[in-house]
Amino acid sequence: GRIQVSKRAPSWQELETKYVTWNKVLLKETLENSLLSGQKSKPFIRLSLQEDTASLSQWRPVDCQPNETVAIILPYRDRDLHLRTFLYHMHAFLRHQEVTYTIFVIEQLNRTHFNRGSLLNIGFRESRRVSEFDCFIFHDVDLLSEDDRLLYRCRDQPIHLSAAISASNYKLQYEDYFGGVTALNRTQFEKVRGFSNFFFGWGGEDDDFYNRVQEKGYRVFRYPLDISRYTMLQHGREQLNQPNAIRKELLKHMKGQSKLDGYPECDYKVVDAGYRHKGLVYWISVEIPEKEVTSKFLRLLPLSDAARNHVKNQRAVIATGLPGIVKEFLKLFLRS
Repeated sequence: GRIQVSKRAPSWQELETKYVTWNKVLLKETLENSLLSGQKSKPFIRLSLQEDTASLSQWRPVDCQPNETVAIILPYRDRDLHLRTFLYHMHAFLRHQEVTYTIFVIEQLNRTHFNRGSLLNIGFRESRRVSEFDCFIFHDVDLLSEDDRLLYRCRDQPIHLSAAISASNYKLQYEDYFGGVTALNRTQFEKVRGFSNFFFGWGGEDDDFYNRVQEKGYRVFRYPLDISRYTMLQHGREQLNQPNAIRKELLKHMKGQSKLDGYPECDYKVVDAGYRHKGLVYWISVEIPEKEVTSKFLRLLPLSDAARNHVKNQRAVIATGLPGIVKEFLKLFLRS
């Protein structure tokens, strides 16, 4: 049923105390005081021994053996408050549903424009560091599920979990909307070749992903809107995640072209990887070479001159490290 959603961001120490047991071998852990109204968290164990450090972030219910393992993939940069709120909510939510799961934080490090699609591709590829997962939940860090009837499991078709978001008055934004939280099994994700890596900044990659799913003959499944409800945490728009001004043009030229670009072509460098906060998350910090990726799509796609100039301007922002508003001021100053 309906869940009481807390927007509080507890400290990391509080999160570790609530959800983690520092046993060195497989031991039962009884968790009390679940977020779920009137319910106690299920007993959980780590799916590892002391020597298997990668698996310290994988959790499995004690009293049952789920049919699939689930990877929660979070694209991330500079959202510490949201992440702590998310973990406080989601560890209880997932344990209540008796899911074997790991939460992956995929952090974009370098000063380049945020690339959600690439980060989700990286999460899929690098999840093998922990396990061969069956089901992948691609999840924005600012969305919290409001109903435990919304199952965090995969089906025979891709699932759009976050159909009704508080910021949209719990209405589906548009029929083809496929953003926020989606679920695909390994076969489905590999068949559609994952997300495009060409969308820097906010928007476009989710619509392109919907096109890929449709082109491969899948039909998106959604739960009823009274179940697929999510609370969206409030936040501002960071300078390097402004709306992508050329997303519509990219969408037009990428339609039917998933073979050009997908998770196998994802270009990145892993800077750091390992479990953090006593296994609450498996954290992967990466760098994405924006100049190289944009050079690739400028070469492959017949973009307009305006779109190509936009890409050059975006590169200039990265090269100088100046926020856009300062750049505009300098342009006006130099003209005067």
